[in-house]
Amino acid sequence: MLFLGIFSVPHRAHRVVQEKLIVCLEGTLSLYCPGGKCIVARSCLLQTGVYLDTTQIDVGQAVVAVYYFQPFSQDYPALASVMQHAFAGVSFGHPLEESLIECLLSLRDGKPMPPKETYTTLREVLVPPDLGARTYREFDHRVLSVTQTIRGAVSENHTLSDLAASVHLSDSRLMKLFKDQVGLPVTQYRLRYRVFISVVLLALGYSVTEAALIAGFSNSAHFSRSFSAINGMPPSATFMKPPFLETFIDDDLQTLVESMTDRQPTP
Repeated sequence: MLFLGIFSVPHRAHRVVQEKLIVCLEGTLSLYCPGGKCIVARSCLLQTGVYLDTTQIDVGQAVVAVYYFQPFSQDYPALASVMQHAFAGVSFGHPLEESLIECLLSLRDGKPMPPKETYTTLREVLVPPDLGARTYREFDHRVLSVTQTIRGAVSENHTLSDLAASVHLSDSRLMKLFKDQVGLPVTQYRLRYRVFISVVLLALGYSVTEAALIAGFSNSAHFSRSFSAINGMPPSATFMKPPFLETFIDDDLQTLVESMTDRQPTP
């Protein structure tokens, strides 16, 4: 998932729940390291679990692009292996920073391209070719199976015991293994995925209430609280009408999300 900003967006303090890369399209960001050192940079790599607030990472008035890494990919560890370490879970200085910024600006300001073409174009500078073919970390097939179960029935509240039993693990063993590999507890991963599905539904024209219920939230207020906790801003700040926000959704993702409901979006 990629966000391309046209103006600075204030964020509330929140915990990062998905590995991501922040790139300043205009301006810079500041990293405040333990001991008082301040690093000024234009790109910043964040690991799942990092607490994001202005006492550690301040984007100030910068206009940013945010790239959310696909779960269980090698992209984050690939970049972490070559970017400079600032402090726990935070690195800076993308190896192709200038080319990446130029590419992102071109994608934002140029003629809109289909999502797949956008991804292919960005991919050429996002992860240097010499890093892309390597394996940096292995993922346990039982963790992958649990995530597939969650994704396959996003609105269902599978208990931890049910999920653990499905992969022949004890509750405690699944909890530890999942947290070690994903960076989140099972329940928070499910919450993150529900927010993601809700976001796509909103972009497709569903109301906040419809999107929340389809994705498994008890009501729209529950969705709004979860969205704010995950993204550091309320959904009302994100889903503004054009020309302030334009959304592009891959056809495969749209088909997947629409298969979850036979309801039509509210006009």
